[in-house]
Amino acid sequence: MKGKEKHEHAILEYLTNPDNEWLDREHLASEVCGVTRQTLYTHFTPTELQDIEAKALELRRTHYAAKLSRVDQSLLKSAEKGDTAAAKLAYQRFEGWSEKNRTELTGKDGEPIRTITRVIIDPKDK
Repeated sequence: MKGKEKHEHAILEYLTNPDNEWLDREHLASEVCGVTRQTLYTHFTPTELQDIEAKALELRRTHYAAKLSRVDQSLLKSAEKGDTAAAKLAYQRFEGWSEKNRTELTGKDGEPIRTITRVIIDPKDK
């Protein structure tokens, strides 16, 4: 396995593990690949590193799927027991519901806001 492939594999293996802290590139180079940051940038362009990180993040999220399903179950159980905050969150999470805040503007004592429209005719337009 070439250096570039070895480093990509090491980065992906490290970053996809949700128990590992998400490291910046300086620490990825030194702690994960055992090279300097400059050497890491010799093997990868910034765009290639960004693509590796995006792939790792996507894979990392798959590790959370089982845990999230247990959290969802707990949320629904709490909502069923009458926890209104849990019920609200459940509707937001599963039904796409969100609170709609409506702001009405009124004038003094709740009267409509009065507007004045002026039309100015330029004599050159005649």
